[in-house]
Amino acid sequence: MSFLKLRRVVWATLFVCGTAMAAPHASVPSVATVGRPVAVTGGGFNPGALISVRVTAPGDTVSMAAVVVAADGSLTHTLVVAQDGAHRVQLLLADGSAATPELLFHATR
Repeated sequence: MSFLKLRRVVWATLFVCGTAMAAPHASVPSVATVGRPVAVTGGGFNPGALISVRVTAPGDTVSMAAVVVAADGSLTHTLVVAQDGAHRVQLLLADGSAATPELLFHATR
């Protein structure tokens, strides 16, 4: 194998490994409007994984949804907030452990 081909293989391997090893991450807007859609987005997940989205609203009202991770490792879920106040979003793996750090946002009218 020539040096140029070897160099290309090494760079391709580094690129693929670096992409595959990205840590799971997610985000929500810091402020939301009651009655309007709120997008939970993320990436770095295992393609095809089932992620539970757990939202805790004021008064400890909990809602759950299941999301299948896309082939590129991305995750998108839309929820509609019904209450004013602080909301906590948790993304959970199948075993119940946290997939990412907890997310917080505040909803207002």
